Amino acid sequence: CTNVASDTLVRKLGLSTRPLSRPFRLEWLNETGEQYVKEQVTIPLTIGRYEDEVVCNVLPMDACHILLGRPWQFDKKAVHDGFTNRHSFDHKGKKITLVPLSPLEVHQDQVQLKKSRDQDPKPDEPESSQRNSNFFIKQSQVKRSLYFQKPFL
Repeated sequence: CTNVASDTLVRKLGLSTRPLSRPFRLEWLNETGEQYVKEQVTIPLTIGRYEDEVVCNVLPMDACHILLGRPWQFDKKAVHDGFTNRHSFDHKGKKITLVPLSPLEVHQDQVQLKKSRDQDPKPDEPESSQRNSNFFIKQSQVKRSLYFQKPFL
């Protein structure tokens, strides 16, 4: 229901934020649960030949750096094809279609993000939790978990 930029992205790019006059609560964007949205940022965005600026709320997120939600979809009159997971819209007189990454590209991106996180640890995190923050599991572990119908630990 909202556009969100990760606080990590905002910090690393040195983007200026604006305080919200009326902060509000938001959930499900990271493992800590409910968060208060207190500021916004304008994100310059380039995806292929699509260049734009998007106003986003700033929050810590684990899943991605930018989440384009309903406000972006509404403003762009974007049409989402649920089968192919593509978003199509007109931008400055040109037809734009955003396509998802392949599973291999997603995996490569996650590996690269993990490497950069391991090289740039957060100063306020204990070293032991940095070492154990691996969110990748092997295919065999998933199969075993499904076979025995027990959660992966």
